[in-house]
Amino acid sequence: MMKTKVLPLIIISLLLCASNSYALRLGEIASSGVLGQPVNFTIEVTDMFRLNPDEVKARIATEKEHDAMGVAYPDVPLDLKIVLESDKKGHRFRITSNKPVREPYVNFILHVESSQSQQFKEYTLFLDLPTRP
Repeated sequence: MMKTKVLPLIIISLLLCASNSYALRLGEIASSGVLGQPVNFTIEVTDMFRLNPDEVKARIATEKEHDAMGVAYPDVPLDLKIVLESDKKGHRFRITSNKPVREPYVNFILHVESSQSQQFKEYTLFLDLPTRP
């Protein structure tokens, strides 16, 4: 009797562990952006599990993906470069632009995919006001 109750729990536990074995987790956004300047910010990748960093790609979600998630597509042109950086401290996406951003905040969805999974996460980037000399 005890065997029949424990076996399903073991199977469920193994399935849950297996589903996370090739996943990654996205952390918070950290900005050093100033209104009217190109942006430079990072998004921490808190866990890479068994993923090879070369297999992980990120981009701003398309307008259709934003609509499907009920999030307005950014009005500002997002000429963003997204690169996964790795060092002793961990992994992070470095996101930069060549053009200045003229809105005080930008709300967007980041789409991250690897050979094993994909995920979407909404972020809001708040830009600092320029300082006067």
